[in-house]
Amino acid sequence: MSTSLKHLAVAAAAAAALLSASASSAAAAEFHCSLEPCHAQFVGEGSSKEASQVFFVRGPGLGLGSACTGVSGEGTLATKTATELTVTNVKYTECATNGVPEPAVKMNGCHYVFTSAGQMSIKCPIGARIEWGVWGCLATIGPQSALTGVTFTNAGTKHTRLELKAGPVKGIALTMANRPGCFETALKATEGEINRSNDFLTVETEGGGMANIWWE
Repeated sequence: MSTSLKHLAVAAAAAAALLSASASSAAAAEFHCSLEPCHAQFVGEGSSKEASQVFFVRGPGLGLGSACTGVSGEGTLATKTATELTVTNVKYTECATNGVPEPAVKMNGCHYVFTSAGQMSIKCPIGARIEWGVWGCLATIGPQSALTGVTFTNAGTKHTRLELKAGPVKGIALTMANRPGCFETALKATEGEINRSNDFLTVETEGGGMANIWWE
């Protein structure tokens, strides 16, 4: 083997080792909270200029989205250190497609579960599905797991804020249904994608102060 090929092989091995170490670090990370059980407020960082969540439906040559200005819910960690974060009572506000308002998203008892390794699952009561209006049509989303594309960032004074960013979270199984005003092209969609979601969690103590919540 020539000297250049040897150097290339060494560099490739080093890069592979670095990627492996990063993946192992993410897999080993956990959620932490200074309270037990830990109940957090889950809020989206939407504004008049940027939606807190953008949901796309995709199919062959198709990518149509619905944007929601706000999202809220309740995050729960069962113990001070956990590998799963459950977000229930999820509500989306001011959702629209190209500025045209869409009916409110119906969660129908479904909720989200995030793992500290960066995966997302959708859990629903038996027979229930999320109903999300996109381009006048109706996307229905049932239970599914092992969706990837979620990252966490510690922020705030002494870890008083855990930022959660999802996007793109691809490969969300869904079915599309027609209804009055449906943009027919959207009916060709075969899957969904959370294109962007900027949310954060904070925890209050009984005295009204801020508790700590973080990921590492």
